[in-house]
Amino acid sequence: MQITVFGSTGRVGSRVVRQAVDRGFTVKAVAHEEATFEHSAVTNIVADVLEDDLAEVLEGTDAVISCLGVGNDPLTLLDPPPLYTQGTLNIATKMKEVGLDRLAVISASFVETFERGPLKFRATLPALSLVFKQMEQMEAQLARQSELRWTAVRPGWILEGD
Repeated sequence: MQITVFGSTGRVGSRVVRQAVDRGFTVKAVAHEEATFEHSAVTNIVADVLEDDLAEVLEGTDAVISCLGVGNDPLTLLDPPPLYTQGTLNIATKMKEVGLDRLAVISASFVETFERGPLKFRATLPALSLVFKQMEQMEAQLARQSELRWTAVRPGWILEGD
């Protein structure tokens, strides 16, 4: 099976690529900047989900995993780029064009409520509210894509470690 992983150089995306290879998949590792996965099963691809035509990137793919995300830089959090909304919509549109219908995306449990997790985490959530709003809008956009089989993975918090 060949999968395409968008956001492959991020904290989650890089782990998804490694786990996919460990399971015997071939991977197109797509990132905004040059990825450096050195494995025969990985093809590193530079692409911008907001600007580029993704059809060629998606050709030959069996499934797509979107690990798109924004950093924790305060300026970015105040005005996050539309990666979850427009970026995911661009991916879904190109998937339809090339005949793909299976997409998994990273979202967050906080799309539903901020009343989760330890207090020290909940205290930081207001700074992320615009990102969570985009995730909510992303899920609503995907729900309107009747030809797309999609899954939103909603972790409560992503931390380093096993």
